[in-house]
Amino acid sequence: MWENRGKFAAGYVLNFLLILFPIILFLAFFFHSAVVKTRFLFKRVDQNELLEELSESSADEAFIRFSRNLSVQNSLEFRWVLSHMDSPFKIELPFAQTLIENSEKKSGNFSLKATARIKSFRNCDWEKIPYSIDNREGEGILEFSTIVEFKNTEGQIFQREVIRDHSYKVCAFASPEKDDSSGYNRSFVLHYAFLSRTLPEELNNTQDYTGFSKLEITNPSGVSGKLYFGGSTNFDENFFIIDSASVSKELFFAPTGRKITSFAVGKNGFRPFFGVSLFTRRFPSQEELYESDLFDVSRKKLALNCAVQVGGRVVIGENGQTITHEGAGLIFADSIAIEGAIKKCNPDDILILFARNGAVEIETENQIEAALIAVNDGLSGEIVSRGTFSVLGSLIADKINIKNRSIGASHLVYDPGFNPGEAKFCVSVLPWTLFQFVRDSQVN
Repeated sequence: MWENRGKFAAGYVLNFLLILFPIILFLAFFFHSAVVKTRFLFKRVDQNELLEELSESSADEAFIRFSRNLSVQNSLEFRWVLSHMDSPFKIELPFAQTLIENSEKKSGNFSLKATARIKSFRNCDWEKIPYSIDNREGEGILEFSTIVEFKNTEGQIFQREVIRDHSYKVCAFASPEKDDSSGYNRSFVLHYAFLSRTLPEELNNTQDYTGFSKLEITNPSGVSGKLYFGGSTNFDENFFIIDSASVSKELFFAPTGRKITSFAVGKNGFRPFFGVSLFTRRFPSQEELYESDLFDVSRKKLALNCAVQVGGRVVIGENGQTITHEGAGLIFADSIAIEGAIKKCNPDDILILFARNGAVEIETENQIEAALIAVNDGLSGEIVSRGTFSVLGSLIADKINIKNRSIGASHLVYDPGFNPGEAKFCVSVLPWTLFQFVRDSQVN
């Protein structure tokens, strides 16, 4: 009987093992599959994260690298934009490439491609008035496309493309004088060493020259800045000492292309640097300007490389202080006061200070290396000085207030950089994204 019981127990165990073994095999296969799928899932998540990270960082790098190089005169990017080429511009991405090489999540092959193309451009304002006779001046939209492609170990290819649109602006701060003869040139006033839309009132209203300072105007060798005294060919030698310069009485061009006198106002008026939409940066006050990346506080240095519109009054420098400026730039404000010296970093640098509603006040006897402009439709723009001054540049105003407390001569030397052989452009891309589109796709 015990023998039969043993046989029964052995058969029971054997049957149990026969039933349990498939279950164990099934569970082992299930857990193995789950582990493989989990590893694949985590691997796919890592790949997607890396693809997303690379596409965003590559798009940022493409914009930063292109816009930085664009500010360099005669760079490849600069010449490409000015030529309005239809073919895309290839942008190198060394930083993104380094990220790929150093990534721990990489389990396949990545490739990068970034390009810029001119999506649209116009050289006129919303009223269809051309900005300038030079059709390279205007504004448009640049499209930046960045493609990151990933090929995994299974041979599958995935792509992510980031497309971003940015506004860009092209303006000339100085143009050849020959451009003035055939139409409106935004920087036409800079071909004048001295321009007064009306004759100084003091010249008409007094014969007492006591308390008035003479203005000595000279031109560098080989360069002649023109002179304009409200349309008159005569000037009073009690006020002006002029060396080798001709007095002009020519007509001007309005932005509409119509020939005008210096007294003309409105749409068909006397409007240098027409087209405020070409201004790249806008600041509510001078505090925001000086807190921006355009001004180096520690070095007291302006590096504009663009046209800037500032609300209210702008004070430049202070007594005993020298402000330097580099590149080409224009500050457009309600009124401007200059209380310290202004010096160029390089001979080709250009700074234009434009008071649109009030005066340009010269409160220093130190040299100012800039063009000073004060004109408006009310013919009330003044350049005011209560002492003698020294300017390397030009003086352009509705009227010149030359009644000074000091006796002596002020000096104006025309800067030949304002009449270059070739136009000096500033091309800038605005940092704000107008439009963004992200496209994911699997190639195979």
